[in-house]
Amino acid sequence: MTAAGKRLIQAAREAREIVSHLAIYDFLVLVLPSSYRVHHSPNGGKRSEKEGAKLKRQGTQPGWPDIEIVGPTGRLFFIEVKRLVGGALSPEQIDLRDWCDANGVPWALCRTIDDVMAALAAWQIPTRQAA
Repeated sequence: MTAAGKRLIQAAREAREIVSHLAIYDFLVLVLPSSYRVHHSPNGGKRSEKEGAKLKRQGTQPGWPDIEIVGPTGRLFFIEVKRLVGGALSPEQIDLRDWCDANGVPWALCRTIDDVMAALAAWQIPTRQAA
């Protein structure tokens, strides 16, 4: 396969994953109570070598989850977003997932809104739709 063909395939994969990101973020904004805050960390994507080095120097960590939710008591919850089909975790994402599990930090891999709803329920986070 040509380099151009590989770039097209990668662009299509990234486009499918961004659909999941947008849907999940929008859903969280709609259903989380106002006492919760949600943030998307823009860690992925293509950047120049110079920009990548700058972000790394500023503290950007490989494997950091895509979405952070902060509860009213300061509790932090992580969501790693992957596209519906495929989208395996990187070694850095696996390492952070395992660290979270070992340290009691809620972490979930979500591909769909249903995955998010299950995570929120497991974490006992109330939602506006349940009210």
